[in-house]
Amino acid sequence: MKVLYLVDKYPTHSQPKYGKYPAILKMIRKEGWDVDMIAFLAQKTQSVWSWKKSDVMMEKYEGNRSVILKDYSYDNLIRILNYFLGRGVNFMGLNVYLGKFLHKFLERKLIRFIEIQGRPDVIHLYGVQVRADFIGAKLATNLATRFNIPLVLNLHEAIGYSYTRYNVPAPVIECFRTTSFFAPVSDPLGKYWKSIIPEIRDLPMQAIPNPVSGKVFRANSKSAKEHFFKIIHISKLDTNKNIEVIIEAFKRFLLKRPQAELLLIGNNILTDAANTAWGIDGKTNNIKLLGKKSREEISDIMANAHVYVQASTLETFGIPLVEAMMSGLPVIATSSGGPESFINKSNGKILRHPDSELIFRGFESIYKDYENYHPEAIRSYALESFSEESVSKQLIKTYTSIMTEV
Repeated sequence: MKVLYLVDKYPTHSQPKYGKYPAILKMIRKEGWDVDMIAFLAQKTQSVWSWKKSDVMMEKYEGNRSVILKDYSYDNLIRILNYFLGRGVNFMGLNVYLGKFLHKFLERKLIRFIEIQGRPDVIHLYGVQVRADFIGAKLATNLATRFNIPLVLNLHEAIGYSYTRYNVPAPVIECFRTTSFFAPVSDPLGKYWKSIIPEIRDLPMQAIPNPVSGKVFRANSKSAKEHFFKIIHISKLDTNKNIEVIIEAFKRFLLKRPQAELLLIGNNILTDAANTAWGIDGKTNNIKLLGKKSREEISDIMANAHVYVQASTLETFGIPLVEAMMSGLPVIATSSGGPESFINKSNGKILRHPDSELIFRGFESIYKDYENYHPEAIRSYALESFSEESVSKQLIKTYTSIMTEV
């Protein structure tokens, strides 16, 4: 049996988070499967600015193998445009036009790859790549049709919630028509897509989450909350994350719990609204803007924190939430399209919407009942649901069911 993954990014030394599925290739090969991967929008490391040719690498494991193709055509051209136009590339939509321009070129390259490496039994598309004119959806549709291969479609982009029944892009609809199995990262996301595309209501579906490594994150015994109580949030700190609401809630909490700290990770800049909320009564040193951190640094910070908070407007899944749970932390999150599918009373609290009063109550509730949240139990739940081993088992079961039906 062989699976071909179509993904956009692939991890590099400077961007280790790029790509979710490369981490589970070895897991699937252990089951006796061959797994090939094409990263058709691969990005070079941050230090490489010269033109880079496609990379092809072979990995073997006990007789099974993976051939991984990383194509840098899109990244090469984007960097040239960025050099001359800066932010104007995205503002003018040139990234989308570039996807249109490269579509047929990449399609021919992928066809040749399959002809050389052999026809896979299943194609798995990870995301449709909105920013590049839905190039993933187009490639997957054409390859699955040309070679008559069952297609698994995974969706994870938050932008999906912005579509309605009347404005779903044509390449996405066509990809759904070709799809044999729909694998969104969460049930709410899958149900939403089925509600706006009537013709896929009977399409087989199961939520298959993003895999998160349980080896990077660990659960420590927490220090006494009376000495310090650390609350953590990780994101780009953009408007969708409603950081100002978190800050307003925290400042109220701080009046009752002066030993509390709020750690904001992911960016060095806050939105105007968040800065205003922070400085209403004079900026407090109990809020720390830590900027970008490596996964290892985040692991250390989470191991010594007490609770994770997220107040997103839209969230298809929420990897930082799962990383926090892997670290044994109870989590607070808004019902935003993904987190409500895996947060329960034993591992945290789901709030109706991003509201400072609700978040403040969440802080207070978890603080008062902190002894009832058990780090090892929270971590075990996260490992059983979201680890690379768990996700690979779900995928193998899905692929096997598709091949049985063919």
